[in-house]
Amino acid sequence: MIDSVMGTHESTDAAPLTDLRQATRDNFEYLVATLSRRTTGKKYENYVVNAIWNALSDETLRPVTQQYVNRRVQRDGLALVNLAPERTLAESKQRAYIDLYFPALRLGIECDEAQHDAQDPEAADDARRQDIERAIPGYREERVRVQTDETGKAVSPATVLERIDKVVAIIRERKSQVERGDFEWALAGPVAWPLDVPDWQLALRAGALRAADGFFFRSNGEVRELFGRGNGTGTGSDHFTTNIELTGSSDVVWCPTLAVHDPKTGFRTTNTAGWLNWIMTEGDEVLIGQAAPSEASAARRKAASLAKAKPLPAWEYGVPADVAAQFESSIDREPVAWTPDGHRWDGARRITFVRTKDAIGRRGFQFVGVFSAPIGHRAIDGVWFEVCRLVSDSVQLPRLGAPTR
Repeated sequence: MIDSVMGTHESTDAAPLTDLRQATRDNFEYLVATLSRRTTGKKYENYVVNAIWNALSDETLRPVTQQYVNRRVQRDGLALVNLAPERTLAESKQRAYIDLYFPALRLGIECDEAQHDAQDPEAADDARRQDIERAIPGYREERVRVQTDETGKAVSPATVLERIDKVVAIIRERKSQVERGDFEWALAGPVAWPLDVPDWQLALRAGALRAADGFFFRSNGEVRELFGRGNGTGTGSDHFTTNIELTGSSDVVWCPTLAVHDPKTGFRTTNTAGWLNWIMTEGDEVLIGQAAPSEASAARRKAASLAKAKPLPAWEYGVPADVAAQFESSIDREPVAWTPDGHRWDGARRITFVRTKDAIGRRGFQFVGVFSAPIGHRAIDGVWFEVCRLVSDSVQLPRLGAPTR
């Protein structure tokens, strides 16, 4: 699930949400889902999050609870996209969750509860914060101690409440700084959470789309609008096509569904065609790989389906042995000769939107970046993926004129 839904700084005619009674149902549901989320064993965190939100009383700011951060990805925006939850302890150490995060302000709140699993909790917190700062340029963190202070003594309730009041004041000042244009990463102007303008229209008004925006597109009809291929309403979906070719451009738009991976059982496809699509990280480099099922396994599944046999035979993946021998398990820096499908997309960059869910459980698409044409292959758990490298986490769009206020 992707929970990062960014606030906007657009000058639009949409009134900011200053009174929840004026909210649309979607945003009301978002707030209910976000603020009612309970983290097991984190009773103090739940209290602090809701106390801050209630004291803040500013519905122009969109809150995110338990904001995922991939500590391995040094890309603003993409590091906040939880594409595949880690399943092992080693993997879990490579991610962090921000207790309460305001994307429009790049401000996070952490609730300091008793820590029993770290020999040096302060060093662990410093390393964690530094990783988040690399993933979110301009990030600021505020902490609220709720059990013990720096000396190990119990914190009084009055001290906790005083700290919450101070954090609320810091949030308000940070908002003023953003609106004044004090930060390079933020557009100057009112911070607003427009409720009646869909994200695809906000993106077109901005004239650009960034992974850090966190915009959510409910169908590929809304994705089509971004590139002049829609019907003007966001409803012109083609439910059978996830690939959109752009007239007069060498780029293509790709809307893949990502595979599910378990270290014990391997990969599982999430689409009826059997394709495996997988995003992987290496330091600050991000790759997306694609693997097609073998023709033989596809034929067996088709025959079994026609015969109404259950269960269907498993998909099989791989490359011919003589071809596999040409590749190492590291990325080939030069394009390779093996192109099993000879697809016309082999030389195209891919403007990529992945299928996901938003904070209230709706399915849709989120932009993750522009990937290069295939650069080589990578073997993961016995599956050979043809991989593309992330070359940009933003793309220019045809800008719509902002309406007068």
